[in-house]
Amino acid sequence: MKEEARPPVLPWLAAILGVAALGAYLVRDAVGLSTVAWMNIYRVEDFAGPDAILDFFAGLRIAIPPVLAAIEFLNHQLAGGTEWVTVHLYRACLVAGYALAIAFTYPSYGRLALATGLSVPFLWATTLIHPAGPNVYDVVYPVLILTFLLALRYIGASAFLALVAGTALALAELTRPFVIVLVPLFAGAAVLRLLPGRWGRLLLFLLPLLLLSGGWHLHQYLRHGQVIWSNHGGFNLQRAWPMVATPPLVPESTPAKIAPDRLENFNTPEHGENSRRIQRAILDHVLANPGASAVHAIERLAQVVAGEVRLHGEVPEGPAIAAYQVTVKFPALWMFAASAILFLGFLRRPYNIGRILADPGNVLILTTAGTLVVTALTEAGEEARFMIALLPFLAAVPVPSWRFAARPAIRTRGWPVAALAILAMIAIELFAQGALRRSAGEALGTGPALPAAGVPASLRVGQLHVRGGRWKDREQAARSIVRCLDGLDLVGLNGVNGARLFSGQPDQASTLARVTGTASIFAPTERRWGSDSYGNALLTRRPIQQWRREPVASPRTPPKRNTLTAQTAFAGTTLNVIVTQVDSGYDRDDQLAEVIRRFRALPEPALLMGELNATPDLPAMRDLLAGDRVRFATVDMPTATGRRPVDWIVARGLYVSPPSACDTGVSDHPAIVVEIKPLS
Repeated sequence: MKEEARPPVLPWLAAILGVAALGAYLVRDAVGLSTVAWMNIYRVEDFAGPDAILDFFAGLRIAIPPVLAAIEFLNHQLAGGTEWVTVHLYRACLVAGYALAIAFTYPSYGRLALATGLSVPFLWATTLIHPAGPNVYDVVYPVLILTFLLALRYIGASAFLALVAGTALALAELTRPFVIVLVPLFAGAAVLRLLPGRWGRLLLFLLPLLLLSGGWHLHQYLRHGQVIWSNHGGFNLQRAWPMVATPPLVPESTPAKIAPDRLENFNTPEHGENSRRIQRAILDHVLANPGASAVHAIERLAQVVAGEVRLHGEVPEGPAIAAYQVTVKFPALWMFAASAILFLGFLRRPYNIGRILADPGNVLILTTAGTLVVTALTEAGEEARFMIALLPFLAAVPVPSWRFAARPAIRTRGWPVAALAILAMIAIELFAQGALRRSAGEALGTGPALPAAGVPASLRVGQLHVRGGRWKDREQAARSIVRCLDGLDLVGLNGVNGARLFSGQPDQASTLARVTGTASIFAPTERRWGSDSYGNALLTRRPIQQWRREPVASPRTPPKRNTLTAQTAFAGTTLNVIVTQVDSGYDRDDQLAEVIRRFRALPEPALLMGELNATPDLPAMRDLLAGDRVRFATVDMPTATGRRPVDWIVARGLYVSPPSACDTGVSDHPAIVVEIKPLS
């Protein structure tokens, strides 16, 4: 049978050169972050000579890519800087990822047009989004993977390409720790294309993989007992699974800053042990709650593919960003639809599994879908940056290849598969839109209108994070909590879930109000699936004159924080109450400053209750608590960084009694109960 002639490569060369020329202009001022300076613990200038550098690598437990770090050290020793990596390599890889994506589309003219059309807005958007967190490994990773896959196409015909494929794969694995999960897929594809018969080229492929990647993993295991070359994975995982209570952790007594302007050095064995404990706790949670965990996983995945552009507080705007947000979802969803097509092809003819996994296009599809899943489930808060590393894969627009038998009777028309793929993409997009967190916005109201009450000389108030996402049975959870809240006049609640979709059940604050004989005000911070899904609340036995709900800025994370301010008569005046919850991560300082500003703006007497995630020595808290007419109560609770105060009751113009703590048995936060009265 005569082999079908392939089209000339000139159109691909023209597209690559065009995108490269435009890309060179777009990235002309781009500068990446030093790899050694990851997490602001070390700097290359901290290590004066070869001995210090070798000691650094010998003791390295954290996820600093070793090869990129070695290049930076060499650059610093020879030229006094890190420009080889942070400028030249960074700019080259920003453009090279899309050049390789276009090359990967050969010999399809249709995919060439799509890849070229996607590369321009993707690269342009990258130059606007990534400067907020320009980690070099984000753009190096797709270049190495696409280099491997292009070499994989012809790996059986060239010993040199076998060596290139193995080296690119090894370097990719030493760029991102999670790639170890994908290595069996990559290596298996190469083995399937080389066997039987090409043993020499198989050895050339495996040699750099075993020496570079295998050597580093062997060192990590023998020296530090780590299989994956990161001792921080559990803490990343915790951000993606915030509903899981932090397990008991060992004290991290050894962290110390290398310099005053650095973060604490968690390159320690204790940090690795705590990371493993958090990982086990999350795994136990998933196994104990498979249904809820599956829904959470899909929601996390929807957030990753939703086209987020906010990164570390920066929100770029402009036509390129608008075009990016519209287009990025569809190639991302196509990867999942294409993966489903491959799975259906496997189910139809399981004996073709080897041919399916040996095809570079199929490998790219499964790699991209797998990477989206891994990043969604193992980290949160930097969705915009996660997607940057995958954009060249999306631009390559791989098409599944799963029909290998030659008999005409088994051929299937393409339109049913295309229709199913389009329907799947629409369904996933609708799910993504429903799962997307949207701010619940502002609101103003009066009430609840309770029967007239006397004017007591004091009030008993409480604060509790109910951890509503962990309630398996609302009635049972409410009955467990009620013993800690019984008889209280005002209770600030955080972590309150809204009404369940299709269940007819009210929000959790209403359930607690019914059980405790109080009234409730639910202040949702976010809306999902068309309803109020999560927020703060106030339980009250006192008539509320007016209440106000106001969002609190979340520049780096999805909108999920607000303040609930309420007024009630007390001691011949009006008591102003704020209930709030502040992030523990990226946005904590900004949100805490805004909450404190709102609290100080209220006339006395004023009461602030909530999960502030702040220690007394934090400058903002130290300044707040130093006021002459400020009184407060808090209790320590276990956290990822040891026992520390998380929940607070802070008053201005009020006496606050010593707190009593109560374990509800539902939340890992204790309920804090105090008595307040006017401060003379």
